[in-house]
Amino acid sequence: LIIGNSDYSAKIGPLRNPVNDARTMTNVLEEVGFTVTQLNNVKYREMREAVRDFGSRLRKSEAALLYFSGHGIQFEGGNYLLPIGAEIEIPRHIIFEALSENEVLAEMEGGTKDRVNIVIVDACRNNLITRVSRSASRGLAQPDIHPSGSLIAYATAPGKVASDGTGANSPYVAELSKHLTTPGLKVEEVFKRVLVGVE
Repeated sequence: LIIGNSDYSAKIGPLRNPVNDARTMTNVLEEVGFTVTQLNNVKYREMREAVRDFGSRLRKSEAALLYFSGHGIQFEGGNYLLPIGAEIEIPRHIIFEALSENEVLAEMEGGTKDRVNIVIVDACRNNLITRVSRSASRGLAQPDIHPSGSLIAYATAPGKVASDGTGANSPYVAELSKHLTTPGLKVEEVFKRVLVGVE
């Protein structure tokens, strides 16, 4: 499942690259054999339903991968992925207007014995909410839920903010798209190479 959200309101801050990043990731993942559902600029209900559908479809799969690009917010120790159209007047609204990362990870639990889950969250960009709020923190936190056999990758370190980039893709996806198609690499090696390239 690939989600790219760019068209945020001026209050949250529109982003240039997430839809491009989602298209790039779709092309790369299809090239290496994944069946991909790509959604761009989705609202809360559609995003939530897509994650639930994804969870039910991956029960018999050997590998599952979720990629989200857009705004993400850390609030009260949890991470939230922002849909398009989120109306957040005060930080507390985040839990009603955004999708909890823990809920996404819970959908990926269970399934085949040896399934590999890969979650890539390219959602650490700065936004207007975290600039004016003390309870909504910059960057993202380590997740509470970690499904068995899972690898969770963030575009930057906990509590830090990633760059949207000046090219057609974010710096993270520019590197990720290079290394995902390299034959023979273990998944951990892919992300180590991405880290070096981004830095």
